[in-house]
Amino acid sequence: MRILLVPPNDWLCHPLWSRLHFIFERLSRNNKVHIINFRISGFRGKQLRSTKTHLHNATQIPAKDLSSYYVLNAPYHYELMRKIINGNNIDVVVTSNILASSIACIVSRRASKPIVYDYLDHFPDSASLYYKNLGVKAVVRNVVEFLVRKNFRYADKVVVPSRSLERMLKTEYNVNPRRLSLIPNGVDLDRFKPRNRIDALKRIKRLDLKDYLLLVFVGSVESRFDLETPILAVSKLAEEGVKVKMLVVGPELSNYNIYLKNKYSKLSCIEFAGYVDNDLVPFYIGAADICLAPYRVIKMNFSVTLKILEYLASEQIVFMTKIPDASEIFEKNVVVYSNSNDLREKILKVQRNKNEYLLRAKECSDVVSQYSWDKIASSYERLLENLVGS
Repeated sequence: MRILLVPPNDWLCHPLWSRLHFIFERLSRNNKVHIINFRISGFRGKQLRSTKTHLHNATQIPAKDLSSYYVLNAPYHYELMRKIINGNNIDVVVTSNILASSIACIVSRRASKPIVYDYLDHFPDSASLYYKNLGVKAVVRNVVEFLVRKNFRYADKVVVPSRSLERMLKTEYNVNPRRLSLIPNGVDLDRFKPRNRIDALKRIKRLDLKDYLLLVFVGSVESRFDLETPILAVSKLAEEGVKVKMLVVGPELSNYNIYLKNKYSKLSCIEFAGYVDNDLVPFYIGAADICLAPYRVIKMNFSVTLKILEYLASEQIVFMTKIPDASEIFEKNVVVYSNSNDLREKILKVQRNKNEYLLRAKECSDVVSQYSWDKIASSYERLLENLVGS
């Protein structure tokens, strides 16, 4: 197949991998995958990954602000997509963006090409996340809401990663169930696997932490997460004499990180490691006693996320908030907490009987293996083939 992908962000330089990276790099082994590459100014610099796909530069007018970038470059994006579709005889278009997806839908319809909308999270939540001003946040949310509704109407198939999002699109957006396909997130089982804790600490050069009860958060430091609750729980335990540390590992993508550092960086029990090389991420997870998934209970987080799957594939003890899907599917394998006091008490239980909790984490290995990215990519390929052949 000849596929055009319109991704949610910069394909090479964005510090975080989306599900589409894992799926379409695999699909490019047997298909010709063309990608609209949004070289957003804020992410220019070091190339963080290689690619087997065919990239098309989508930046005519550089801009740091995401909204400005997509609006200013919209005419160029339209012309670029039209040329790629017509010039490369594209079979199917997959898109996972907002304004750029609206453009892709229009171009695809005019070229009589099937289009798939991958709704990887709830875009009104994720798009408005980066704005502090409440008025601006409301405007962004309303505009995004309008655009995604149009994109749902245009798309031949809408792919969602979770049952919760699937239900929401049926009930709140009136998307026809026959146009919905559930393809969950996945995990690279070759990278994320059980590791010896001391070996992992050596790899990340943090053997000084071997005698601590170590809580690790790995991910983007942004306000979709509530990192203050675990920080407060850990600092309370440290005050009580528990030898405990919390390590926050991940890129700084919003002002939330600045806020946290200004408020908590003086606490010796809390460390902000910042961005680390992607090859080291499995070892930071392997070094932990407890892995944290402190998602806020908002719609964009309603799924079995990449982070949770990577923690579980590593057979680590996972502490998480009660987000739908993940807390239900892995109810017996994770520890769900509600507030800082509840979290503090559950951390102490792990300290007293860690082996019991490790056993619970290991019991879901058969379930986690079904989320292999290879299996997910195969499912996606079948969906595209059926759409092209119909």
